Amino acid sequence: MDGTFLRTNIEERQEEGTKVMSTLTKWAELVLQKKQERALTMKVNPIDCYQFHVKDLDKKEVVNLHTQECTCKEFQAEQLPCSHVITAAQDRKSALGMCKICARCVRNKS
Repeated sequence: MDGTFLRTNIEERQEEGTKVMSTLTKWAELVLQKKQERALTMKVNPIDCYQFHVKDLDKKEVVNLHTQECTCKEFQAEQLPCSHVITAAQDRKSALGMCKICARCVRNKS
């Protein structure tokens, strides 16, 4: 294998990496995008400054932004915000940002 090929390949990947604005992987970005679309259909009622009742069609879930938990358990299992958490964070206009409440395992390495 030619050293020029490897050097060119590495340079192309580095250039692509500099274009990435998110700290999340592409997979995590796509998953979050779908969850954000689903979150648009939900209704939210605050319990206190950290907890929220989120109504998703016929179900009600409770989100706690402080402990980063949702009663649907999806957030804890995937370590990515579920659509209920996204709805609650948007309602609170959370300064946390979605990237801060995503697990390290789905972030790009710096």
